[in-house]
Amino acid sequence: MLALYILIAFPAISRANFKEGIVTSSVVVFRVFGAGELSRDIFLTQIELLVIGLGSAMLVNMAYMPKGEGRLMEIRREVDGLFSIVFSHISLTLREPGHVWDGNELIEANKAVEQGITESNRALENQMLQPDVAWNVYFYMRKEQLENIQAMMHLISQIYERLPHGELAANLFDQMSQDVVTETYTGKTEKLLGELEVKFKEMELPRTREEFEMRSAILQLCRELEYFLKISKKNKAPTGPANPGRKLSRGKS
Repeated sequence: MLALYILIAFPAISRANFKEGIVTSSVVVFRVFGAGELSRDIFLTQIELLVIGLGSAMLVNMAYMPKGEGRLMEIRREVDGLFSIVFSHISLTLREPGHVWDGNELIEANKAVEQGITESNRALENQMLQPDVAWNVYFYMRKEQLENIQAMMHLISQIYERLPHGELAANLFDQMSQDVVTETYTGKTEKLLGELEVKFKEMELPRTREEFEMRSAILQLCRELEYFLKISKKNKAPTGPANPGRKLSRGKS
């Protein structure tokens, strides 16, 4: 009978996403099975044991379980700093296409984001009352934006000559390297991007195929940056009087 219980109940509990309750429920089942009878007193005893055990665990969790806020803040600063360096390198490459960069900061940023996701999930599980999902939102946002930056890196590799358009786009990424470490969505890069699009439309058409391809890559690079900003804007509070007392916004530019 116990073997049948394990074969049927364990997969069902796991499928219902209650894996944490497998051990507790099994203890109750085994105790009732060991008693060899179903009675009111036995059920009341099991309920009392559950209340004592789970209640004690909850109290210990609330009193002693580390919140992890400091560690998450440390990882956040590391990720934001690495993003800032990446944007600085993109800006430098637009001005000097011969600039050599190994992309190590991008690799480190990916590792830090994955670590942040792990730590934020652990912190969320440890919060019994009023769980804060803001850290999960932040790190999953950064994970999505990393994919966006990967597309930028592919486009930047197609620019091999200095162009006025590259210089103008470089100013965007200079501003982005500053905005990415701010706690709120400033909108500065978004404003510059809108102004740049107007300038691009006023400039002469490319005269050669090579110039056309590079200008096309720069324009697509700006489109990727626009998408990057949309992700930030969706998850990050704007600056202004509407948010005067906001202590921390985990979503950033």
